Amino acid sequence: MTTRVSRAIAGLAIGLSLAVVVPVGAGADPGSRHAARVYRAEVQAIDHQYRVAVAAAKKTLVAELAVATNPGQRSTARARYSLAIVVATTARDQALVLLGLPPHGYIQLSPTPSGTHPSVTTTTVFTTHPAV
Repeated sequence: MTTRVSRAIAGLAIGLSLAVVVPVGAGADPGSRHAARVYRAEVQAIDHQYRVAVAAAKKTLVAELAVATNPGQRSTARARYSLAIVVATTARDQALVLLGLPPHGYIQLSPTPSGTHPSVTTTTVFTTHPAV
């Protein structure tokens, strides 16, 4: 079971390093739409690698809990899971820092839950005029 976690961590590290190093060398114009697309693709690649690592950690946790016969083994499985999540989060954060700031003019829209629409708030200002 430990080898699966090690493989997932190694895969995450390799994937993140490739996702960050390869596109950054392309040298796109920071003010262009292309730069925004490249940046977005890099962020999505980093996020994908993070999700893969978390899924692998969850799968390993379930497998280890299924064969655990005492509280010590269950505790060890949960500790390994927590460590794998910390490693994945650290790798993701490091990759995002190495990626750097978004290109000039890049707008990140916050995601909305599936099946919902972003809320739009409008403000109407009413003024009262004193009677003449």
